[in-house]
Amino acid sequence: HIQEAQIANHHLIDQIITSEKMASDTIGEEHIQDQAITSRHIGTAQIEKEHLADSIIDTSKIQDGAIVESHLNDNIIKGSHIQQAQIGNRHLAEGAVTSYKISWDAIQTHHLQNRSVTAEKLDDNIIDSSKISAEAIQSHHIQPGAIEHHHLADHSIGIEKLNFLPFTSGSVAFHFEENETETFVNVTVMQNQPYHVIAMSNLANCIVSLSSQHLEGFTLRVNRIADSAPSVDGYLFWILLTCPNEAHFILDESEQLQTAEQG
Repeated sequence: HIQEAQIANHHLIDQIITSEKMASDTIGEEHIQDQAITSRHIGTAQIEKEHLADSIIDTSKIQDGAIVESHLNDNIIKGSHIQQAQIGNRHLAEGAVTSYKISWDAIQTHHLQNRSVTAEKLDDNIIDSSKISAEAIQSHHIQPGAIEHHHLADHSIGIEKLNFLPFTSGSVAFHFEENETETFVNVTVMQNQPYHVIAMSNLANCIVSLSSQHLEGFTLRVNRIADSAPSVDGYLFWILLTCPNEAHFILDESEQLQTAEQG
């Protein structure tokens, strides 16, 4: 008895229309009130990027750990995005820290490995006496000819530091027969340096002179000032002075006489 299009809104009681009474694709945008759609009305995985307005996703909508490397554009992370003290050793690539990244006076003793500072890292004339430990300088650190006279303290060189004996001395007995006026006394020494000899007698009437000298020893000539005299014994006291800077010389009596005649 009801003709088409005769049922109006006022004929329907509240909540009388159920989902079974609605045709497919009947509900349009104009039928939905603002704020009417809640999360329970949306099926799983139904929201896609075209449904989202620009800049609508804020931090409160992102789960912890949801942002992974694939979500980040190149060069998007800036210093302002990194919290203090968050960059650790594992975040740095090998060779990433260059001299430009290191602040002045940032390198301290504990940053240096033992034996890591080599000679090439030291500037010229940087090592002064305060950097050298006591007794650190040894003989192999000193170049030949580097020690000069002004480096030596007064009275610092003892006889044990010389490679030669500067002098040696001794005494030897001699004997004159009755009326004998000249005798020779041989003294043996082992010398490898030129030397001079000074000698004297304990007898006032005897004159001592050098007759000859060799590296193995020297001979002293003793003359008695008297035409006639009894036999007598005496002693010669001699001092040998080493002269390392002089040329080697070996004189015997004939050479001395020849030198005297030329003089």
